[in-house]
Amino acid sequence: MILVSGANKVVPDLRRAFLRVKEFAYPLEDARANRAYSGTGSIIGKCIVLFAERIKNRVMLMLVDYVLGY
Repeated sequence: MILVSGANKVVPDLRRAFLRVKEFAYPLEDARANRAYSGTGSIIGKCIVLFAERIKNRVMLMLVDYVLGY
C-alpha cells in the first residue's frame, strides 16, 4: 500500500497532529462538505497512525513537497 501526503501535514508530534485535524483540517472540510452536499457536513471518522510494520515495505508513506488537501 502506498500512502501519499503533502508535507504541509507534517507536525512535530502526535498531540499536535490531532489538534491540527480537529482545529484546522476539520473545519475546512466541514465547510466544503456543507457546500457540496447541501448542508450535510463532515465528521472526523478515521485517523491513521503508522508506528511500525512487521513486513518491510508493506506500507509506504510518500511525502511530497506540495500542498495536498488541508
